[in-house]
Amino acid sequence: MSDAATEETERLVVLSLEREVAASAAQASLLRVLLTNWLTGAGLPDLLAEDVRLAAYEVMANAVDHAYPGRDDGTMTLAARLGHGSLTVEVTDFGHWREGPPLSFGGRGLPLIRRLAPQATVTTAAAGTTVLMVWPLSTRAAASWHRDRADPA
Repeated sequence: MSDAATEETERLVVLSLEREVAASAAQASLLRVLLTNWLTGAGLPDLLAEDVRLAAYEVMANAVDHAYPGRDDGTMTLAARLGHGSLTVEVTDFGHWREGPPLSFGGRGLPLIRRLAPQATVTTAAAGTTVLMVWPLSTRAAASWHRDRADPA
């Protein structure tokens, strides 16, 4: 397939996955399996799929651990979209952002997410927190991402 045809295909193909579940460890694990199967079915390279799965699970684990302190009725949403030259994964909770000093455990989630995803943004509001991660899929962007990933300077 020519580069022009590949770029046209990247702009047109859109696959998506979206689920809202209880913000619990068991549901986060089920979403991780669902996302893994979706990524595999989309034919993404193994290294990319592994990074996406790990980053998404880390965000979901953060929602489970931090978004709903003292409550067990919270939810989270996982939305993944593949197309238009990129893969985006968004995890949203409807709890509250925890301000203040780091907890005595953890504290490595956001740096890990930012290392795995070339673009990662965290948006907090009264209605919850959304983490949006983007992996560019063009040949040039993917080559740069793999090179950067292999050489953690």
